[in-house]
Amino acid sequence: MVNYYTLPVAKNLWCILALLIAPAIGFGQSVSAEVGERLAPAAICGDLAIENISWTNETVCDAADGQLYFTVSDQAGTAGETYRLEMDFGTKVKTVSGLTASDGQIILSGLYPSRYANFVLTRESDDCSSAVFERDYLVEHACDFTTDRTNCGSGTQSHQNCDGETVTIYNNNI
Repeated sequence: MVNYYTLPVAKNLWCILALLIAPAIGFGQSVSAEVGERLAPAAICGDLAIENISWTNETVCDAADGQLYFTVSDQAGTAGETYRLEMDFGTKVKTVSGLTASDGQIILSGLYPSRYANFVLTRESDDCSSAVFERDYLVEHACDFTTDRTNCGSGTQSHQNCDGETVTIYNNNI
């Protein structure tokens, strides 16, 4: 997938040159797989499965403390087994490795508010994977649950375009 970024009016020769060169050197191109599009795992194991997923939302604005709880079954796993989890994170595919299960549960902590989906669990010792657990989970932002947005989304972001103009975005408008 290639994304092309254009300006309505290019007054500056450098802007035009940048737009022509960027696709050739890789800017504006997505290097990760499409959402839901994955490489086939090395081996699907019938003895490894994600049985259920539950979640908690972010508790405080900007805390990034959401959690996903995975109930897993692994008939061939050994004590201290480590796992790798691949999932859609927003519009990207994210991989987390070195996870361990305790009483059949894996907890993924420190999550940002976002959409998480299409989970594949892989046993790291033999590279066997579960089938894709195809469900979306939305870890919601704590700011959405309060009436006071004073500290949530405050501040500004500034960006200078190719014409040297500074554009300011107010975070509470995002």
